[in-house]
Amino acid sequence: AETHYNLGTALKDQGKLDDAEAAFQKAIKITPTHTFALNNLGMIYKEQGKLDEALEVYKKALMYEPDYAIAYNNMGVALLEQGKSFEAIAAFNDAIDKKNNYLGAYFNLGRTLHLNSLLDEAALAYEEALRINPNYTHALVHLGNVLQDQGNLEGSSDAFNKALSIDPEYSVAHFNLGNVLRDQDNLDQAIMHYERAVSLKPEYFEAHNNLGLIHALLGNNDDAINSYNKAISIKSDYAEAYGNLGNIFKELEELDKAIDFYQEALSLKPDHVLPWFNMAVVLNLQGKLDDSIEFFRKAIVLKPDYFEAHNNLGAVLAEQGRLEEAIESYRTALSLKSDYAAAHSNLGAAFKEQGNSREAIRHYNLAIEIDPNYFEAFNNLGAVMYFEGRLDAALAAYERAISLQPDYAEAWINLGRLHWSQKNFEKAFDLLEWRWERLEKFIGKRFVTNKPIWNGAEKLDVFAWAEQGVGDEIMFSSMISELNAKCKKLIVECDKRLLPLYKRSFPAEISFVEDKKKLEDNQFESHLAIGSLPKHFRHKLEDFSAVSSGWLKADPKKAEAFRKKLCAVSGDKVIGISWFTSGTGIESLRRNIRLEMLAEKLAQIPATYVNLQYGDVNDELLRINKTTGTNIVDIEALDIFNDLDGLAALITACDVVVSIDNSTVHLAGALGADTRVLLPKVADERWGLDGRNSYWYDSLKLYRQEEQDDWYKPLENLVKDLKKI
Repeated sequence: AETHYNLGTALKDQGKLDDAEAAFQKAIKITPTHTFALNNLGMIYKEQGKLDEALEVYKKALMYEPDYAIAYNNMGVALLEQGKSFEAIAAFNDAIDKKNNYLGAYFNLGRTLHLNSLLDEAALAYEEALRINPNYTHALVHLGNVLQDQGNLEGSSDAFNKALSIDPEYSVAHFNLGNVLRDQDNLDQAIMHYERAVSLKPEYFEAHNNLGLIHALLGNNDDAINSYNKAISIKSDYAEAYGNLGNIFKELEELDKAIDFYQEALSLKPDHVLPWFNMAVVLNLQGKLDDSIEFFRKAIVLKPDYFEAHNNLGAVLAEQGRLEEAIESYRTALSLKSDYAAAHSNLGAAFKEQGNSREAIRHYNLAIEIDPNYFEAFNNLGAVMYFEGRLDAALAAYERAISLQPDYAEAWINLGRLHWSQKNFEKAFDLLEWRWERLEKFIGKRFVTNKPIWNGAEKLDVFAWAEQGVGDEIMFSSMISELNAKCKKLIVECDKRLLPLYKRSFPAEISFVEDKKKLEDNQFESHLAIGSLPKHFRHKLEDFSAVSSGWLKADPKKAEAFRKKLCAVSGDKVIGISWFTSGTGIESLRRNIRLEMLAEKLAQIPATYVNLQYGDVNDELLRINKTTGTNIVDIEALDIFNDLDGLAALITACDVVVSIDNSTVHLAGALGADTRVLLPKVADERWGLDGRNSYWYDSLKLYRQEEQDDWYKPLENLVKDLKKI
């Protein structure tokens, strides 16, 4: 039996497992109580993946020798491979009971406890192993991992450094120390240890990958890409590296490439949640909101407690205007992580969009309570306070956001809007230049050119380019002639719908173009956005007066033709009406008024009413004309949205224009038409905080709500004034 046992041991050492198995079985057949042979046969079975058979022979060995510590330890290893962690822990403890200084059993016990997140107990087991052998580098490295998971980065670093002092060429210790240094933001040192790890073990793909992570954090994108590609060249199915490449290209805004790498990661690990989440983020950036929602939901299926995914899903739903669903997603995120400041802030934004300022303020304050440095939440709180007319509170919130994040463009812009509302023009228009530092989809993209921005110098060839909506373009066009007076040559970009109107209204030497992309750099010497003109020309209230009586000219023949047509309906005055804006946010929606309400009040004024409202309103007009007895004339031959020159002529044909705050108001004001503007309680900053007159347009009269969402008083005052005409 002993000869067969020794032969089996030799064959086992040579890796000849089948022959070793046969030799041990012969030894056991001769001597069934040969516990060494039983233990070694169990080890053979374990190596062959025959775990049940291994456990059976370990049990036989222990039946014959109950104090056989090695068999208990080996039984624990087999049980661990079967996923029976707590049975394995019991076996390792039995091994330690039988042999108090059993180094391997303490190490295996620590490993099993760590796998089951029993961190304190795991640390104690590794410390016992190190008591037995202070130079046991494997135990030092594993202890370092436990301490890192406990958040004890200093202790973890000490453990890895001690292992390296014993074995300077221990590649895993270099790798793990690099991980700790990364968590400590000691990125240069982390790079050094990752590079040492791959120099010792060139095929160490995890180290190449983590080296890429550090380069990415440092903005060394090319080096990061090279490291990830090295990891993939070593392990072609390394899903994490593909996902990290996707992250790099997402940051580089090469979104199609990012998607390709995320898809590769998902093909390798379809149950890996991060690529689903990251793909959803990129699809959102591409404006593919439905696809983004689908991917966030897949991430949530894979990880139902993924609170970040619930929060981000809510943000995309909110972007689609699906506020109730968004609120549900935010609340789910908060149910999973009650101190999740971002979800509170997003919930506040959703309530603001619903017009529920009280709940919005409550959730912004909760976000700030959780994270006192949450500058975005302070800014959003300020926006709600402004929306509620609480300007001092808004100012304090914006200033707090800026003190926390001095380069936070959104807060500077909101502060500029607040100053504009208070007619602090010079400060306001200077602050609004921050708009180019924010990444908002609704602001026109900044013009890219090598030429400098115009600084007010005279006798230059200047290009003024369009931004924002057509109403803003019209309003800012009040300064085109003043700019032209300073220029040797002026080129102005505008919405193509404005071209005929502008060419008629402004000096002939001004060139108007409809697309900045068709312009060459050699055609101008400097440039500026048209929304930046007030910074140069509107410093005080008196600066508006030169053109506030109107600066645009409608086609007189078209206007006369419209006038004849409308006067033929009746001999009464002609009143043009417009009642909604196409904006979807709560601030836009609060500008709108129901046509039924407007028609009911205006019915008190004998007049020919004409539709000035853009959009498909035919069915609404037919219904109102039928139910109220009002006759609102619709000029069917005129496309109000696309033919702005025709709309200008129709406005000129009216005696009065009645409108809510939309682009029609700006066109009417620029034409000098008598215009009555219905404003919400807290109006856009350009209308100021109070008063009935507009400094931008002399011909406008403002009718403000006295209570939020209550149109009764402004309509009553409007009718009273119209009766005097």
